[in-house]
Amino acid sequence: MKRIIDLSVNIQNGMMYYPGDPVPEISPALTLEKDGCRVSNLKIGSHTGTHMDAPAHFMKDGKTIEEIELEQCCGKALVIRLEDIEPCYKIMPADIEHCISKLEKVSVVLFQTGWTQKYGTEEFYHHPYLSKEVAEVLVSNEIKAVGVDMLNVDQTCLEGELYTQESTAAHQVLLGNGTVIVENLTNLNKITFEEPYVVFFPLKITGADGSPVRAVAIEE
Repeated sequence: MKRIIDLSVNIQNGMMYYPGDPVPEISPALTLEKDGCRVSNLKIGSHTGTHMDAPAHFMKDGKTIEEIELEQCCGKALVIRLEDIEPCYKIMPADIEHCISKLEKVSVVLFQTGWTQKYGTEEFYHHPYLSKEVAEVLVSNEIKAVGVDMLNVDQTCLEGELYTQESTAAHQVLLGNGTVIVENLTNLNKITFEEPYVVFFPLKITGADGSPVRAVAIEE
């Protein structure tokens, strides 16, 4: 029996989004009453909702989203569960030491912090984040994709703040080594398998630095 768990947040008007990104807006373009069919006009940023960061997000010569091999967007995953941690907590190698021996058996790592439960509140922006050292551990173990149930693998900058090498350290390490990032996951607590198969295919947008994805875990 196959069980599919949706790991994606809804894209909708009024949703939370990264400070400074385009405001998501969904409106009718055509209507049944006037035009005989429904068509929606979507105005969203490339990093809206549950989405994938391509290396081009921060790397000058990094791959854009349509250049990502689909094999990199699916695979056996390890869910690292780190609930009950403080706001703005920097996740260090010691926090995942109990899982490091399992990394050789998977190609994807998902971090469950429970922060998705704060969606819709101001605290959602003050999430835990990955240290540069944790990113280096994942890269050294040839992890091809990293997913988190937070808005960002690094600390979220307030609108108007400049990005620096330090403030984007996890991005720099992961994307700089070709590891894709999936942010804003949800429902990781519903995964019961230790090593579920996960899928997160991005839209094939030429030259884009990221894309919304429909992320799922498959237990069979």
